[in-house]
Amino acid sequence: LPVRQRAKVSFFCSGSELVAPGKAKVEGEKFSANPSLLQSLLALAGANGETCGTVSDDIEGVCHLFNDIVKTDSDVIISTGGMGPGRYDLLEEAFTRVGGTVLYHSLKLRPGKSTLFGVVGGKLFFGMPGPPPAVFLLFNELIRPALLALQGARHCLPQTARAFLSDELPLRKRGLARLKSGRLENVDASCRVRPAKHGEAANCYIYCPPGRRLLRKNEKVQVHLLSEGVVSVSHSSFF
Repeated sequence: LPVRQRAKVSFFCSGSELVAPGKAKVEGEKFSANPSLLQSLLALAGANGETCGTVSDDIEGVCHLFNDIVKTDSDVIISTGGMGPGRYDLLEEAFTRVGGTVLYHSLKLRPGKSTLFGVVGGKLFFGMPGPPPAVFLLFNELIRPALLALQGARHCLPQTARAFLSDELPLRKRGLARLKSGRLENVDASCRVRPAKHGEAANCYIYCPPGRRLLRKNEKVQVHLLSEGVVSVSHSSFF
């Protein structure tokens, strides 16, 4: 039988406001859910994940952590947080300072506008924004396919399908493509999809083309399916 070695992934979270679950937090701090989320997603993708903890918004500290991880035998590095345009978003600067090569630092997609992909020390690096729902979506769309390819899979990209919208879907902003959490169902022998309700786990993502402000009821849309055994996190699971 042909065999492949599991991909080894090191990941860390960035943010001075983050507190590990179970510890007391003060005003302005919030619990970090991404370590547990990533550990589960990596296991479902067949990879071995190792958390490298949380680093504060300090350029020297982030660079030091990068250098430590580069010395390991990991194939892939993942970070969450520190990817926006704000004062404390230092990931890209730290990545280039330690010798990383940026292949892209933004996607024409929401969520995903603030994300980074590159190579450092022969390892792939994915820098993602901090909100767990965005982490989940981008893992499914970008990171999981890369891990499957590293492990020898032939069909790596998320499966797509066409379905009719059960409900009208207004979009707050136009100009970029958007992926919205959805629930795909078989209704009267027809594939129908609706936006996931607040607090409801999604089983797909609805692709919303750029430039649209409204997707109409009964319009045929493209959906990106979640893999079997994977159920999307809901926004209310973490806030």
